[in-house]
Amino acid sequence: MQPRRLVILAYHFPPGSAVGAARPFRFFKYLPQFGYSPHVITASPPVGPGAPEVECIPDRVGELWERRREERGRLPMAAQVERVLRKYCFPAAVGLAWSGPAARAARAVVDQHRHIPVALLSTYPPLGVHLAAWRVVCRRRVPWVADFRDPITVGQLRHLLSGPQRAAYAFLENGVFRQARAVIVNTDETAEAYRKAYPFAARKIHVIPNGFDPGARLSALPIPARAYRLLVHAGSLYGGRNPNLILESLARLRAVQDRGACRTRVLLVGEVGGVAGLAEPLMNTAAQEGWLEFIPRRVPQEEAHRIMQQADGLLLLQPQAALEVPAKLFECLSIGRPILALVPRHSAVEAILSQAGIPFCCVHPDETPGAVDAKISAFLHLPSTPVEASPWFQERFNAVAQTRQLAELLDQL
Repeated sequence: MQPRRLVILAYHFPPGSAVGAARPFRFFKYLPQFGYSPHVITASPPVGPGAPEVECIPDRVGELWERRREERGRLPMAAQVERVLRKYCFPAAVGLAWSGPAARAARAVVDQHRHIPVALLSTYPPLGVHLAAWRVVCRRRVPWVADFRDPITVGQLRHLLSGPQRAAYAFLENGVFRQARAVIVNTDETAEAYRKAYPFAARKIHVIPNGFDPGARLSALPIPARAYRLLVHAGSLYGGRNPNLILESLARLRAVQDRGACRTRVLLVGEVGGVAGLAEPLMNTAAQEGWLEFIPRRVPQEEAHRIMQQADGLLLLQPQAALEVPAKLFECLSIGRPILALVPRHSAVEAILSQAGIPFCCVHPDETPGAVDAKISAFLHLPSTPVEASPWFQERFNAVAQTRQLAELLDQL
């Protein structure tokens, strides 16, 4: 088979612990099985010498935003431009300045392999990866696959933007859909929304879901001896992703001496980001009464996984977005213990849960308190015995099968 090269622009990549590192790493790991030699360009620094196929391009401007304002000193021109763009056009966008050196590095790889088939994959977020890929294809004739792990203008982000900011994102997104030879999204719902938004690119849009790595899959661990059942959420809280509705219901159920609620404790582990909207008075009361523990910081991934694997039940919070599917869902399904999900009606998360074969309960933000209480009371009586996911889930969300999809798409290009 003729050797083929794929340049992957992935801002986050292991050993970085950001959740966005997992999908490009799974592609990187399994692509050689399908005849592709990947070369990754990332902003995540390696530990030690690093692999030769993984090239780190540090984001010097991004590093400035990690410092306190008084420690930044005089900003270079690139940082000043990025700050203005982030303030007025692309709020919270990362990697805008980084896209320049990343594009140069990608062009160098393309030039080194001009005598064999070479393709380009950029995986968003952050925004800088698509900008870098766009800059590459403006200078080199190379097929570009744009991967949207999260949607932009058809997803939850659009609700957080002003009119001019939505217009700026839409202009850039439209350009990506025109310049890329193929566009990947990770849910059928997102694909349908994008086909309506960009009918000229309908045939370019393909669905490759997020999923799990069969070679590094989580499984349930024995539950430690304790006098209560533990319901765990391990992950960041931000932008409307909060457990308020669940905690309010548990408080009501405890007030009427519901047996399941009275023997349940909730553990929340993870950082709190912008506009999470936490009901702090309720959380303080729950903590004082002893049925809520909150650790508002990032813990090492191994520790977070262990906490989830030893829980009686798992809490999934996605009330603010119907199209997006958090990577946490696949960890929860792999563990196999009951899942309590706070999601909108007809969401992509609920569609997966309904076929995955793991005991679950979906609570919707627009339900009445009585309906929520009835659902949660029933959920708290489910057994904690782990259950194996359905064959449908095992095949559709297996990283090897997903990488095969990507390789077949690249073959066509």
